[in-house]
Amino acid sequence: MLMRSSIIDNTPKYSKYNIFNVRVEFPLNVIDITTIEDQVREQLKDFDIVEGPYINEQSDKEFVIILVRIKVSEKNDWEKN
Repeated sequence: MLMRSSIIDNTPKYSKYNIFNVRVEFPLNVIDITTIEDQVREQLKDFDIVEGPYINEQSDKEFVIILVRIKVSEKNDWEKN
């Protein structure tokens, strides 16, 4: 789910890697805020996490946004991971 529906930026670099900014919004009533960072890291363990995960609370206090930047080899079919 993380990698199929939430890529908001794909920034190619002059290298063998692509950088992806991943942004996902979760309702607070379905996640455990104390473990969400570890769960995101576990789901993205096959990728090189460059930054994050960062948690931003929405002003309505009902949702949180998780932001992560990952680095993926050009040869890696990241959508299948």
